[in-house]
Amino acid sequence: MRLGGKIAIITGASSGFGRATAVRFAEEGARLVLGDLDEAGGHETIARVEQAGGAAEFVLGDIATGAGAGALIERALERFGTADILVNNAGIYPLGDWHDMTADQWDEVFQVNVRGYYLLARAVRPQMLARGGGAIVNVSSVTFWTGMGLLSAYIASKGAVIGLTRALAREAGAENIRVNAVAPGAFPTAASKSSWARE
Repeated sequence: MRLGGKIAIITGASSGFGRATAVRFAEEGARLVLGDLDEAGGHETIARVEQAGGAAEFVLGDIATGAGAGALIERALERFGTADILVNNAGIYPLGDWHDMTADQWDEVFQVNVRGYYLLARAVRPQMLARGGGAIVNVSSVTFWTGMGLLSAYIASKGAVIGLTRALAREAGAENIRVNAVAPGAFPTAASKSSWARE
């Protein structure tokens, strides 16, 4: 029960890495606020968390908007009174040749995979300061180091996550907020969107 008494917010929690993280955190005693755009998957994750003996709330919303990020923090406050841990996991990785991608499609990847992480970190900071500190975990990817075809925007965004993590670790560390990144390998998730349409 290493996370007993802790409140954790996990994004992209309706499947894959986010769901597995939620269940593991529940087994370690954390109470959870889960965010995703897949409501059915989110409630399935809650069922698995409850089977593991945990408690969780689900918030349907887009983390790439200030309102979506704020809604997760508000739910944590309403249900549990605070937030101690943030796991920035939500992401998309559309497949396609880099030269077929539009600027808008490139921007969409960065809106979710980088801007969303920043907005949530900023939104949760006051609660962590009130608790005397906290922990932020940003999910990057091993592809940042290895490279891979058809994933240029995704890989670039995951490199940006590493840069953001390093910068926040320097600044927020002085406030007793630990900021780290993990870089998992490849495994099947529901994050992929359809390939870029050729114009």
